[in-house]
Amino acid sequence: MMNGNEFLGKWIRFFAPDITKSQYNKRIRNQYIWHAFSWKIIPKGTYFEGDEARKAYNGADKEDAICFQL
Repeated sequence: MMNGNEFLGKWIRFFAPDITKSQYNKRIRNQYIWHAFSWKIIPKGTYFEGDEARKAYNGADKEDAICFQL
């Protein structure tokens, strides 16, 4: 099982590999990873939102997945 820092590092490498250290320190630090979406660090249109996101989530295989709600 990975710890919180390992999860955060893996999440950043997968979803925001081009994030700068400045962006990370200003917007993401302290586990507020959803700000990568709200501050458009991850370009809009590269992820699902709203009903489209719910549909994709509900249809995804969640075995061995880490799921959390905001």
